[in-house]
Amino acid sequence: ISCFNLQKIILVVLFTTSTTARSSCSAFTTTTVPSFTIRKKSISLLSSNSGSVEIPGGGQDQPPKLSQEEEDEVQWDLFLKHQAKGKWRGTWTSYDYMGDIVDETLASVNLETDESGSTVTQTHQIVMGKATSDCKTCFDSEDVRTIPVATYSRGQLRKNRCAASGMVTGPSLLRSGAMSTELILSYGDGRVRVIFQHAPVWERGVEPNSCPPQGLKLYR
Repeated sequence: ISCFNLQKIILVVLFTTSTTARSSCSAFTTTTVPSFTIRKKSISLLSSNSGSVEIPGGGQDQPPKLSQEEEDEVQWDLFLKHQAKGKWRGTWTSYDYMGDIVDETLASVNLETDESGSTVTQTHQIVMGKATSDCKTCFDSEDVRTIPVATYSRGQLRKNRCAASGMVTGPSLLRSGAMSTELILSYGDGRVRVIFQHAPVWERGVEPNSCPPQGLKLYR
């Protein structure tokens, strides 16, 4: 790392100006302000020479590269701390590419850790129907469908990638042929989950599925 050089300079400002004032008559009178000098001594100036920092195991100005085992440890700790905190229940709202609501349902993402803390199981619970009771001694009921998604462990997070309290999942290819990418941000007891789905498209005049897709479009 290069050292910083501390230099002292003396700033001298010479300022000369003239102003034009308008008299009571129609003519103009020019008034000249005498020149003056401002002297300010002992002003410290911090300057540095260009340099670089060499870090063992990393490139120039880059943090040290983690081993695969260390990387798996960091990812697993972030996943347990910010994501695998039980049931995340809320309203799932679907929008089309124009931003109009096309569907809305009550559901939850469950990320539950086993007793040993070595495995996390993910399931989705979607409310298919709901019955509301009309008496004070009865209870409301829900028709809930549970969908198993995946099981995670250290070094086996699949397509999940954590960064602090955020996480990205995918992109993943769906059975419909669409590509799905999921972005998640957790904060305290709250969690925002956004899924972008892109569909394959072809140029005008090209028969769909007659060749590989020529692009992707956001459709939901």
